[in-house]
Amino acid sequence: MQELWQKGRSDFSGEFFKLDDCVLGPRPAGRIELVCAGQGDRGIGFCAEYGDYMFIVGKGVNQPTSYRETTERLLAASKRTGRKIGALLVMMVIADETDDAAFAKWRHYNETVDRVAIGNLFGSASADTASSDSSVRLLVNEEAVSKPAAPVPEGAVNLNFATLVGSYASVARMLDEVSDVPGTTGAMLIFDDFMEGIENFGTKIQPLMRCRAPVLQKGAA
Repeated sequence: MQELWQKGRSDFSGEFFKLDDCVLGPRPAGRIELVCAGQGDRGIGFCAEYGDYMFIVGKGVNQPTSYRETTERLLAASKRTGRKIGALLVMMVIADETDDAAFAKWRHYNETVDRVAIGNLFGSASADTASSDSSVRLLVNEEAVSKPAAPVPEGAVNLNFATLVGSYASVARMLDEVSDVPGTTGAMLIFDDFMEGIENFGTKIQPLMRCRAPVLQKGAA
């Protein structure tokens, strides 16, 4: 793909793909940046070699810096390849006017989740025994492994991915903690109600974020 993007033509021949005078047009006007996923050793190694950003999955409720160790591994790998790689944290946001209101939503989602479907998903993940100890598969299934008596993990509503639950002010404070983790260049946010979540994030959370103040001030000017 890099050859096609840069030169518009490729005769690449590899183990899995073979191109015979493949032509791409029109060529992109600028460099294409690649975002990778997968936080096992192989995934991080691939990103350090070819990627520009990597999605990183944190875990737990209101543990905004729980992904720090994975980011440190990514930074170490990027030093070995001499390339600059940015970490993009993937997490869910459940926010409301107060902490109590937000946690009421969180409890409701977990109590009413499709337990059969989620149980099947976690069961399928358990069948994968070849992945590394740092894989996303293990993170998704971690609580099911640590609490085998529970039919569905507590965080099943968002597959155990990092979740920020609280008032708009609380979420803003935790996102500031995210911004302080070395190597973090951004985040991909998942909202419980997408349209309402996007609106509230832009109008009620971002204005309270310390790390966004310079950008907001520049926009206002």
